[in-house]
Amino acid sequence: MTIQMSDNGSISIFQGDSGEITVDGLNPDLNYYVYFEVRDENGDSAGAINVTSNNADSVTFRLSPSFTDGLSVPTGESYQVYYYGIKICPAGSTEENTVLPDMGNQLPLIVYRKIVEGPENG
Repeated sequence: MTIQMSDNGSISIFQGDSGEITVDGLNPDLNYYVYFEVRDENGDSAGAINVTSNNADSVTFRLSPSFTDGLSVPTGESYQVYYYGIKICPAGSTEENTVLPDMGNQLPLIVYRKIVEGPENG
């Protein structure tokens, strides 16, 4: 796994690599549907993952090699900046809460061009 998350919440990863992102601080008394979505600079979805908390206080999103390989880097560029967000929804409720980013902010997910090809098991 090659993924880095800075203190300010920005994420960096190589295209085609895997990584995990953990979200802590969930109320274990509730079961949540938790959504992670990546969008490009135009706001178009570039990929999404959802998990269920199963009354745990944290969840982990696993970014597979095929997921990050789908985040393209333009020809001639060494990286591409995407933006991500995380939303929680209590099961059985119509309530939706975006927990990241804070209102009016963006959290970058920087995808660096693939450097080396690995096994085809992603």
